[in-house]
Amino acid sequence: MRVVLPEKGQARQRWLTRDEAARLLWTCWRYREIQAGVGTDKRPLRHLCRFLILGLYTGSRPGAILNATWDRGPGRSHVDIERGVFHRHADGAIETDKRQPTVKISPRLKAHLLRWRRLDGERGHVVRFNGNPVASVKVAMGSATKLALLGGGVTAYTLRHSAASWLVAKGLPTRKVADFLGTSEQIVIDHYGHLAPDYQDEAALAIGQK
Repeated sequence: MRVVLPEKGQARQRWLTRDEAARLLWTCWRYREIQAGVGTDKRPLRHLCRFLILGLYTGSRPGAILNATWDRGPGRSHVDIERGVFHRHADGAIETDKRQPTVKISPRLKAHLLRWRRLDGERGHVVRFNGNPVASVKVAMGSATKLALLGGGVTAYTLRHSAASWLVAKGLPTRKVADFLGTSEQIVIDHYGHLAPDYQDEAALAIGQK
């Protein structure tokens, strides 16, 4: 007899609570490299702090964050503090289905960006390690999430999911959340709609009425 297995269910989107995000940031900032059982002055995860803050405050895809620079140039995304925007789409790049529209910079993020730009001399990539651009944060994120005891399923894209979840939970209309992320409203509804404060309120009230 042939056994037909049920279709695999859709995995739940992993997103960070604000407490988890704070713990992850604090871990990345404080962690010291251990050599021969002794802590050193090396901070191998500190560069992740910029990545985490940009991801949580803009909901941008990892590639756009790692490609972002202070000085505008071909093939790069660009942080424009004076105009208060992050141009996520790289100059000269072909537009794809994964839209990356310009996103507004929040006042809190702007304060961070101004400080970082002064430290960097207003040139180069925003996220850097030992002064060099960062191609991937996969390994660093894996180490950081373990140290922060966040469990499995946390990746660079979790920051985008977290930003979306926080905005929906705050009651922001799904259309505006979609515009901010650069995705469709239907995707926001499908993945994050259950987090809205008034989710199923009307149905819950109606079911108890005669």
